[in-house]
Amino acid sequence: NQEQYAAALPILQQALDNKPGNQPALYMQAQAPQLTGHNATYDKAMAALASQGGAKQAFTLAAEAEATYLRAAAEGNDDLRQEALKLFDEARALDETLVAPYLYRGRYLAETGRHFDAILEYDRALESHPRHPGILTFKVYSQLALNNPQDAVITLGRLENVSPDADCYTLMAEAQFMLGDIEMVAQALSRLNEPGIDPV
Repeated sequence: NQEQYAAALPILQQALDNKPGNQPALYMQAQAPQLTGHNATYDKAMAALASQGGAKQAFTLAAEAEATYLRAAAEGNDDLRQEALKLFDEARALDETLVAPYLYRGRYLAETGRHFDAILEYDRALESHPRHPGILTFKVYSQLALNNPQDAVITLGRLENVSPDADCYTLMAEAQFMLGDIEMVAQALSRLNEPGIDPV
């Protein structure tokens, strides 16, 4: 959320001070305008990514696409969303191993009610990033939207192994409720009270 992201900005800057050109840190900084309103941080991050050139071009395009997509979502601007998706396609053409193009194409498909197609996108990303918590979480959302709690529970098992957080157990409770297993619902909800589990 916005507050957590704002708190993370100094940590990201410290990472860049220690290792200039750190791509993941620059990528996260590029989300600053949508999450904190720090346009200068975005401009600085994008300039640093662009200056890396060459093989870094796909990463730069993906960062720009993600920032554009988040802005489009905040503004409800579908034309801008389509622009972001085109940038993601360009990034994917340069580097098929990037996660973001699959994640956001899947997210767009899910937002427009095409959950089967969204899951195909998520599965493509999971081929190269099988432990990515964001992809697994979005896949669960689509599986539940398709009234497929059985497969959602399988995906949640994978998610729990890499990111046992409040979102995971809330979704687990929802899936088990759809299956009619009240005992497993209670078990999932009980995990929310464990130390280290942040509230949703």
